[in-house]
Amino acid sequence: MKKSSELGGKRPFIHPVITLFVIFTILSGCAFSLHQRGRQAEKRGRYGKAIKFYTEHLKKYPDDLVVRNDLGVAYIRSQQYNTAIQFYKTHLEKFPEDRKAQKGLAVAYMGEGQIDKAIAFYIQYLKKYPEDLDARNDLGVAYIRTQEYDLAFLEFKKVQIRNPRYIQAYYNIALIYNFKGLIDEEINAYGQALEIDPTHTETRLLLAHALLEQGKVGPATGIYENVLRQHPNQRMALYNLAGIYDQRGKKKKAIELLEHFLGQNPDQDWRADAEEQLRQLKSELP
Repeated sequence: MKKSSELGGKRPFIHPVITLFVIFTILSGCAFSLHQRGRQAEKRGRYGKAIKFYTEHLKKYPDDLVVRNDLGVAYIRSQQYNTAIQFYKTHLEKFPEDRKAQKGLAVAYMGEGQIDKAIAFYIQYLKKYPEDLDARNDLGVAYIRTQEYDLAFLEFKKVQIRNPRYIQAYYNIALIYNFKGLIDEEINAYGQALEIDPTHTETRLLLAHALLEQGKVGPATGIYENVLRQHPNQRMALYNLAGIYDQRGKKKKAIELLEHFLGQNPDQDWRADAEEQLRQLKSELP
């Protein structure tokens, strides 16, 4: 193979677009990596690190809307709702038409428990973007939290009209029936949801709970057992099925389920109840 000197000393041609791309990559690589590192941290649930990376990126590129909204979401996911509220309010002063931030502020108010403000922002947002079914569903949930069930019902019905396969609307309507004590209507709504997605775990669990309230222990047991075959670590199914087995005298099976439940890092209140039940069951064994 000839050396470059043997080719008359000609230098290889480099396209100017390639040169500019390489220069841009070198100059922007640090900022790009900060953003990507933030997203990777967020995917792993390490929200503190994600917030740190996003904040460092924004020191150099303060008007980067993508990263600004990622930062707001990270505040919400880390349950720093008040910080998210202040962030979005400041952000919207500078970028008042930012759709994601408008919705993010409503979500942050919901998380902080300022439901009336969340409702006001959702209504304002939906006047501009009525096609956003997730936001409309969230508005319905906010009405449930203020016990305005009829208003919630109307919002969920609007969602169903626009998308008859929006499963969350069906089980949210079922919850309204539950709060009103209309158990038959509740069970029917869960059935409609499961016609859309027979594997939807949350709906199956809520249906099992409704069946238990009607004393239909057999069908509820079947649902819990099927859920655990597909999702062996599902905490609600483990806990409730343990209670059913206990009532049926299947103490050893109940103990196995409660021990498995405690291995899934439940909330402190649930843990305390499960530990007490477990002590009681073990004391009853021969």
